[in-house]
Amino acid sequence: MPIGTGNFASGCAFAGGCDGRGWPEVLNRSEHQTLARGTDMMSKRPLPVRGWIAFGWVALLLWTRPFWHPNPPPGQAAPLGSAAEPAEPGVLWIHYHERPPYYVTTATGVTGLCLDPVRRALERAGLNHRWQVTPPQRQLLWLRTSTRELHAAVGWFRTLEREQWARFSEPIYQDGPWVAVVRRQEDRVGSVTNAVGLLQVPGWTVLTRAGYSHGEWLDRLFASLPVVRRTSPSDPAHLLAAVAAGRADCVFMAREEAETLLGLQSRLGASLRLVTLTDSPAGPTRHVMFGPAVPASWIQRFNDALREHEQPEMHTNPTGPAGGST
Repeated sequence: MPIGTGNFASGCAFAGGCDGRGWPEVLNRSEHQTLARGTDMMSKRPLPVRGWIAFGWVALLLWTRPFWHPNPPPGQAAPLGSAAEPAEPGVLWIHYHERPPYYVTTATGVTGLCLDPVRRALERAGLNHRWQVTPPQRQLLWLRTSTRELHAAVGWFRTLEREQWARFSEPIYQDGPWVAVVRRQEDRVGSVTNAVGLLQVPGWTVLTRAGYSHGEWLDRLFASLPVVRRTSPSDPAHLLAAVAAGRADCVFMAREEAETLLGLQSRLGASLRLVTLTDSPAGPTRHVMFGPAVPASWIQRFNDALREHEQPEMHTNPTGPAGGST
């Protein structure tokens, strides 16, 4: 007798025999059907691990979609009316984050050195748009991976790396010269110095924001000098607080931003001071950065409105060389 069949065969004999499916004949017809249906379902039900494997494949395909469904090259426009550029696409989401004096949300809307010219240009161009407060790193994620929705981010520096996957507007603002913000009791540096000398002070530590470019001039200095740097994902106000607490010796900022933040927070203003950098050029220009799905015609309309009515405020350093980074 085959292994595993003895007890079942004995049960059939005890019950008076078995039907064609092997069920005891003592069961009535409805019970036969119920048991048979359950047996068929069990034979067809996939193993739980197969379901998880299938789910994993679907998740992997969706996650890697931006890579196997590549975006069009930056600056390459699809013909109007084509599938890639519909005649009238949806809403353009304009991302920004709170950062006085550049981006500020008030009870009546958005304002700031960067948001004001962008808001006016969008209205003049007649572009359907919505404002969205979004953390900086998430803005970059949206612009790099979204191939369907229309996304733009305000106030970013134009770098070679970002030009590989984004398109940029005309300049909307140019930062003022860089200053160093140090503690008031700091005696290793006066009120006026140069950045090269400051970065070579023995034991000097610079605090920078993670994931940010400081523009061509400062980025080049950081790369060419043995600078001791600490990075933090915090916003500029928290970077200033870290310097005031002694966790770093200085942080670099555009003069207008440093003056605004120290004026808004009296405790920081009482603890910190500005150091003019005589070798600082004017700061970098800021732009609106557009994602790959934004039609080229929309970017052109925005730039036309910006050029026609807005002249970005340009800054020079009265104590040093003029001219901004490219």
